[in-house]
Amino acid sequence: MNFSEKLIYHQIVPVKLAVDIVAGLAALPLCWDHEVLLSLAVGAGPPVVVSAFLLAFVDLEKYKKSDLGKKMKNSDPILHAARLLGFAISATGAWYHDIWVIAAGLGVIGMCWAIIVKK
Repeated sequence: MNFSEKLIYHQIVPVKLAVDIVAGLAALPLCWDHEVLLSLAVGAGPPVVVSAFLLAFVDLEKYKKSDLGKKMKNSDPILHAARLLGFAISATGAWYHDIWVIAAGLGVIGMCWAIIVKK
């Protein structure tokens, strides 16, 4: 498996998904309090560490062969970028103390995953 494939399939490892969700949600209150550096550290640090570990040491072949792996391979790369955009929208909402913008950003993330899973 080449590195570009690993970049796709590591995103569906359950521990990676859990770390992404927990870190993202933990970063939002820090954005709310305008703790920029801490928010970036909490929101990006653990996901980057887990990604690096998975990419370097974990055999992702079983994820590639899974139903979700096949859907990830065939999904539009714009959907993956839109997931990141969704988090940026939520973080902006937190910064400006707007619950509806936070919800909208989380909704974008959810819709992207729904589109990927439904394919």
